[in-house]
Amino acid sequence: MGVLDRQGGKGSSQSFSVRAYASATRTLVPPTEDGMIVFERSGSLTTAEKDWYLQYGKYTGCMFTVEGEGIVRIQATTSAGMLYRNSYETINGRNDPERVAEASLWKPTKAGLGEYYGLYENVQIVDGFGEPDPDRDMTVKLTKMLGSTIDVPISAEDGSDAKSFGLWTNAAYDEVDETKDGPLAATDAVFDTFDGETITVTAYFEDGSCATQTIELHTADFKATLDDPLAFYGYGTITVHPEIVDRSTLPDVFGSEVNEGAPFALHSLYGIIVDETDEPHPYPLDQANEWLTDTVPFVFERRDTWETAGEARLDTDAISDPDGKATLWVPADSTTVAEDGETFSLEMANLHIERSDRLPFGMTPEDTSEYGGYRGDLAYANRVSEQILGYRMDDDGALTPGFSYRVVTFTTTNASAIEVSLHTAGLGSFAVLESEEGDFSTLATRAVWETGYDGATNSGGGCTLAPGEMQELTVVYVVPDELDEQYDPLFVFDVYGGKAAAFRIKLLL
Repeated sequence: MGVLDRQGGKGSSQSFSVRAYASATRTLVPPTEDGMIVFERSGSLTTAEKDWYLQYGKYTGCMFTVEGEGIVRIQATTSAGMLYRNSYETINGRNDPERVAEASLWKPTKAGLGEYYGLYENVQIVDGFGEPDPDRDMTVKLTKMLGSTIDVPISAEDGSDAKSFGLWTNAAYDEVDETKDGPLAATDAVFDTFDGETITVTAYFEDGSCATQTIELHTADFKATLDDPLAFYGYGTITVHPEIVDRSTLPDVFGSEVNEGAPFALHSLYGIIVDETDEPHPYPLDQANEWLTDTVPFVFERRDTWETAGEARLDTDAISDPDGKATLWVPADSTTVAEDGETFSLEMANLHIERSDRLPFGMTPEDTSEYGGYRGDLAYANRVSEQILGYRMDDDGALTPGFSYRVVTFTTTNASAIEVSLHTAGLGSFAVLESEEGDFSTLATRAVWETGYDGATNSGGGCTLAPGEMQELTVVYVVPDELDEQYDPLFVFDVYGGKAAAFRIKLLL
C-alpha cells in the first residue's frame, strides 16, 4: 500500500499527524517528503546480555508523538512489545533534598520502590551532574511503562512529552556473535524484531470526531551523527538522518574515525502510514494502560537453600567437636598473605552458637550491615533478601517466619609468624557433609553484623591479628530454620582457598 495523506482520517473533520520524537532534545522530527517516519535513537546503543534482555527488555529510544489541534484523547496499540512514556522534572538539593537523594541512588534493581519515584521503571539524571550543590538544578528523566495498548487523556496544556510514546520490547531474537559481527549486533537483531509490525494510533477531538492511522514499521541502516561523545552511553544526542545507506560504506559508531559530527551507519526503525480511517480505535481497550499504576518489577534470582562448596573438601581429621580446636591453613598463593608469600594458619576454638528471634545485643535494623550496606533503604534491602533468600526484616528486627538469627562466637589465634587481616563475616558458614570424600554443601545465609561493625558510619568489621595474637569474634547471621532439621550440621571455616576446618554443631543448636 502506498503512503497516504498523513492528515487525519478520510472523513474526519479534524486532523493529526504521527511524527518521530527526539527524546534527547525533546524536539519533533519531520517526516520525509514521501511520508517516511524516521525514528531517532536515544539511550544506550548496546543491549544487555540476552537473559537479562529477555526478562527486562530494551527501551529502544524510538519515540513518536501525536500532533494536532483539539486532541483530547490518544489511544494506541503496538503489535510488538509495549509503549512507554518519558516525563521530566527539575529538582535541587535545597528545595527537594529527599527527591535528590532518591534520584541519585536510583538503579534498575530499585524499580517499584521509593517514595517519589516508585512508579517508574527508569530514573535518570540527565542534567546537573557534579559535586553536591544544593543550588544546582538537576533534570531527571522518568520512564513509565504503559502497556501494549494505551488510552490517555490529553489537555491543551500538555506539551509534546505527554503526547510522545516509545517502543519497548523483549522479543526473542536470533543468536548473534558480537565477537564476529560487532558489539551492536544484538541491538540490531532486537530492532529487526519490529520489522513488519504495526502501531495503530487513534486521536479523539473536542468536537467528538476521531481519526485512526496505522503505521507499519521497518528497519534499515541510516546515516547518523554523534552530536555528543556521551551519546554512546545514553546521555548525549544522536541524529538519525532520513538517508538509508549501505552500511559497508560507513563505519559503525565504534569506528576510530567517528567523532563528534562524523557520519556513521546506525540500524534503526522507520514507519510508513499504510491505513487511515475516521473510525474509533479498532483494538480492545480492556487491558489499556496495564502498567500505568504499577511497576514492571525487577526480580533477583533465588539462591538454592543448599549450595555445593565446589572443590573445597573436609578431611576427617579437620572436623572437631564443639569444645575442640580446628586449624585453618591458608596457602601461600592466597591474595591475603604477606608480600613475601608466607603460608599462615589460624587456630579456631571456643565456638558458641545462640538462636534468637530478635536482633541480639539490643540492636535495631539501623545497627546492621543489612541496613548500612543499602544506605538506609530497608525496603530495598528487604526486596533483595526476600527474593534471594526468602526473608524480610521488619522495622523492629523481626524476621519472616522460618528464619532466625544465629549469633556465632569463636576465638581465632594467628598461629603464624606474619600479621594477618581477616574479613570476619566471611570466615565461616553453616554446612552439611555430602560424601565420605569430604564434599560439603553450605546453607544460604546472610551475615548482618560482625565484631567491630559500626552501623552509624557503615564501617568497621574485620580484624587484624599480630603473630600469636588471639581475638574473640562474633558474627550475627540470618539463617533458615531448616538448619535445625539436619542430622549432623557443621560450621565450616573455609576461606581464601585454603584447607577447610569445621565443628560439629548439633549440640549447640
